Amino acid sequence: MVWRVWRTGWAAADSGLIRSVVLALSRTTPLAVLGISHWSTSEMSKYIKKTEGVYVSRAWVAQLWRDNGLKRWRQGTFKLSKDPDFEDKVRDVVGLYLNPPEGEVVVSVDVKTGIVSRRWTARSRCCR
Repeated sequence: MVWRVWRTGWAAADSGLIRSVVLALSRTTPLAVLGISHWSTSEMSKYIKKTEGVYVSRAWVAQLWRDNGLKRWRQGTFKLSKDPDFEDKVRDVVGLYLNPPEGEVVVSVDVKTGIVSRRWTARSRCCR
């Protein structure tokens, strides 16, 4: 579908069809040839211009996403590890939760490498 826009493109962009196209594309993973993992406002704007022939601004796309509660960075999928022992490790961990040892407690710890101790932050403040 090609749209001919004679002025700014806003009349065509405000039509329900372009809104529907942007919303439908926003809920899908971008094509692999684009080389992106999720849509950004600029990538969506460029893609609509290229495929539909209609200019839509990044701000318009962002506003449309906000109005419809879409968060492009939150996808409903997850990625599996490429570790060859991944399946065995998952079975071990899930097995502990489903069938904990008698009289024992299962504790899960997540290591956060980005956390800095207070001692280091306090020292950096006093030495400035």
